[in-house]
Amino acid sequence: MSREFLQKALATDGFISFPPVADSIVQAVSERLAQRGFSPIPPDYADFLKLTDGLYFDGLEFLGAVAHPRPAKNYIFPDMSEINGGFVEYEFFQNCLIIGRISECFIAYDGGKNAFVLIDRINLCSQAEYSTFNDLLAAMLRLCNITV
Repeated sequence: MSREFLQKALATDGFISFPPVADSIVQAVSERLAQRGFSPIPPDYADFLKLTDGLYFDGLEFLGAVAHPRPAKNYIFPDMSEINGGFVEYEFFQNCLIIGRISECFIAYDGGKNAFVLIDRINLCSQAEYSTFNDLLAAMLRLCNITV
């Protein structure tokens, strides 16, 4: 993922991003998630986390490796471990990894398909698939009327 692509998106009013995390943190979180049966963090999403450890814009959330307190909003932006932990017993999410949310969908990486997917939260069915994180991010930004 190009730094310029992300910087252009972050220049849009209303984007909230978080400080990047070190590779060692991404690796440790990835290993813990994989030990629990989830997909490890895919390399292109790991690269994103090294630029911004999470992102929020107008209902679009990309989760980070660590939680981020937002005291002014009395809210903690959750991390991947917290969100995925609620699904550890669901066979559907084995070898998947929820990396975000938008509207009524989870944004996930499906390790079995080697693809990023939008999953309907109610029916747990795939709504769209993207081969790279860049493709997914570009599509999500277009949904938010952001052109990059």
